[in-house]
Amino acid sequence: MIKNNIGGIMKKYIGIISIILIFCFILSGCAGTGANNGENAGNATTTDAQDETPAAVYDENGLVTITYDDKEESGYGSAELKVSGRYSSGKKITVTIPEGQHFLAITIAKDVLEESILYLKNDKFSYTVPSSFTASYPSDMQRTGCVISARIPTVDELSANHNLALNTSDLVNAKNIYPHATSNNVYQDNNSPEWQARNIIDGFTQNTAHGTYPYQSWGPNSTVASKDYVKIDFGHDVSVEELILYIRADFDHDGYWGSCTVEFSDGSTMDINGIKKTNKAQTFTFDAPIVTSSLKFSGFEKGSNSVGDWCAWVELQATGTEIVSGIGG
Repeated sequence: MIKNNIGGIMKKYIGIISIILIFCFILSGCAGTGANNGENAGNATTTDAQDETPAAVYDENGLVTITYDDKEESGYGSAELKVSGRYSSGKKITVTIPEGQHFLAITIAKDVLEESILYLKNDKFSYTVPSSFTASYPSDMQRTGCVISARIPTVDELSANHNLALNTSDLVNAKNIYPHATSNNVYQDNNSPEWQARNIIDGFTQNTAHGTYPYQSWGPNSTVASKDYVKIDFGHDVSVEELILYIRADFDHDGYWGSCTVEFSDGSTMDINGIKKTNKAQTFTFDAPIVTSSLKFSGFEKGSNSVGDWCAWVELQATGTEIVSGIGG
């Protein structure tokens, strides 16, 4: 009797334990499935949000594609393309970035031209090789195997102080690519690259002579009227803290302007006085950062001891930060 009771009790306990183990196994499986579903749901939600508002997401690792002369190179975040042979006049360099993105850091000749942070109105950079590089570019632009280097700048770069006006690949007829320099008064009407407005934002500051590279400048006619101007467009709002100016200082062939007026995109103006007869950089700091999408200089007045007939500017830098909607700007 005692043995039979023990056997019955043991069978009963084994049955209960088995039920508990099965139940625990089922719970464990359900919990694991729930966790996986949660992860997948999170990923799906993120993807959906990105698909709905791609322009609101600044993607430093977006696809960059460079094309030139039927050759193409792509990369996520950056890309480089080595030119076969020399640049050919009339051929186009094209760089595309993801739709909704606007900023591109680029040089069309790595280790020759400084990299510039550009603002694109659409998602494409386009540059037509000019008929000659000799007038306003280094001779190395004509060497074999120049490297085009393009990348998406980081948020930290855009938010840090830098020269907002720099564009080493600006062209007279550039469209939707900024910064861009223009003027209504250029000696020989833009037909000579060494006098074009683009030269004041090309990154070269040698200013003790006049003429072709390395002394290219914005060179207007000897007579400059009050309505004549040189203008830098940024393509969007930026915050400017100071201006750094290099006048052309080929004295006494050159005179100089001792003052001018700068107009901002909202129509407000500010006088710039105290421009000196020097080949050194001259810095003009604003009392507070100014938000503007352009800088237009006019009202040029010769300095008191200006001797030469010609006045010109070699380089104009605008120190400040980009204003970028959605990424802290």
